[in-house]
Amino acid sequence: MVLSFKTGSFTRRTSPGSQSITGIGFQPKMLLFIGNNTTENSFLSNTDFHIGFSDGVNDKNYSSTANDAQDPVLCNSRWHTSTIFSNSTTLSFSTLMAVTSFDSDGFTVNLSIATATASVIHYIAIAGDLSNVNVGQFNAPNATGDDAVTGIGFMPDFVMLLGTNMTSDDLVSDTISSYCVGACNGNGDQAVSSICIQDASSPPNAARYQRTNACLAMFNTGTAASLTHEASFSSMNSDGFTLNYSTASVANKRVAYLALKDCQTKIGTITSPTAGVAPVAQATTGIGFQPRGVIFQTVGNTSSVSIVDHLRSSFGFTDGTDQMCSWTGFEDVTSTCVTAVRQDNNTCIRVSDEAVSAASTTTQALADITSLDADGFELSWSVKDTNAYEIIYIAFGDAEAEAVTEDKKTQFVSFLPINEITSNIGARYTNTSMC
Repeated sequence: MVLSFKTGSFTRRTSPGSQSITGIGFQPKMLLFIGNNTTENSFLSNTDFHIGFSDGVNDKNYSSTANDAQDPVLCNSRWHTSTIFSNSTTLSFSTLMAVTSFDSDGFTVNLSIATATASVIHYIAIAGDLSNVNVGQFNAPNATGDDAVTGIGFMPDFVMLLGTNMTSDDLVSDTISSYCVGACNGNGDQAVSSICIQDASSPPNAARYQRTNACLAMFNTGTAASLTHEASFSSMNSDGFTLNYSTASVANKRVAYLALKDCQTKIGTITSPTAGVAPVAQATTGIGFQPRGVIFQTVGNTSSVSIVDHLRSSFGFTDGTDQMCSWTGFEDVTSTCVTAVRQDNNTCIRVSDEAVSAASTTTQALADITSLDADGFELSWSVKDTNAYEIIYIAFGDAEAEAVTEDKKTQFVSFLPINEITSNIGARYTNTSMC
């Protein structure tokens, strides 16, 4: 049995009610949703990004928006414990959706809020080899050192983390949009990207941060960008996992997790090519297995250990055939808000810079998937410049084949007593009927 990994999208209904999504080809064991409140394949004003997990029973979601129709900006974010996706450019929500079932060829959602303007929602569905999936949440500590997350029910092979600025369930905030997406696995691979917009100051503050030696990094809610929490992977445990916090303050910040058992993952980074004339092919090897799907994320910066200005976030994924990407941009410390957002259904990595007129937003790097190979994947960069932008990738593959040990070999061999073996051999050579 192999890992089933499918990327796709659907246009949500324009009135409250149930909606079934089919054509996936299998019954999911987990879903990941991303999107923004925009049409496909064009730059629009405002920024928003929404990400959610579901294991069919538990849903977790974070929604983040910033509306430049306000003076200077209206930030809006919401943390959900029971709903999976939401869109908004004001403090009212245009989409409120929960997963109600995993079906034989897809899944069903229920929209409790659905405005007349439809939006497209992108998803990843995974099944097959996975033996266990759990979606949940925990509170980040206010003290440094190891902190164990328990109650998962198994030892994960992979964990994705969604960190927020929220300190209570189902909370709405109108002063900050801040989130991070990180990941770690049992091999010790880890990476995280984090962004924030703060509208309590004029002009508003926007920042971004990306590291490959941490899996969680959450910004503060103040007027200067700094981290309240930063943590690295410590261990996978029989009932959860442990993170080690090098920075910790502000108790009870909510963190959602998606934990998977029985799939291979590789978390690493690539840099966009700087040489050659586009389109430029780029092969990544050394994954150790053939990916069934890959997630890409970047804050649109070269490798750095520092917090840098401007919010620029790209989150994309592919199953080798279909590919999607959600990009958001917000310029730091400007008297006039400069924002842009774009959702693509034909690319998986985007690095862009927002413009005063969103339609004039420029693109510095753009990549499409070419193939998923025996030991990695290949991209084609249709746009590139002279900067080596750092891109995080998470590759997913089949569960690792179990090694056959000497003890396990004996389970498949039936032994006879030595005297019975020798007597049987002797009988074969003394039986005249065999001549």
